[in-house]
Amino acid sequence: MKITQRMLRKIILQEIKKSNKRNIAEGSEKKPIRVTPAYINRLIREEYAAFQNQKRIVEARRRRRLAEARRRKETVYTY
Repeated sequence: MKITQRMLRKIILQEIKKSNKRNIAEGSEKKPIRVTPAYINRLIREEYAAFQNQKRIVEARRRRRLAEARRRKETVYTY
C-alpha cells in the first residue's frame, strides 16, 4: 500500500485530533507536537494494522454469506 503525501498529512491530522480529544496538552503553543520519523512510522503501522483488520472482517463476512447461501441452496423441502 503506497501512502501519498496527502494521505500521510490526513493521518497525522487525525492523530492530532484524537490526542486533543483525550485532553492531552500536546499540540499547544507551549508543547508543539514533534513529528519524527519514528512517529510517522508508528502511525503508518497503526493505520496498516487497522486496514488489515478491516479487510479480514470484510472477508469473514463474505465467507459467512457464501456459506449461508450454500446451506439455503442445499436445503431440500419435501411435501
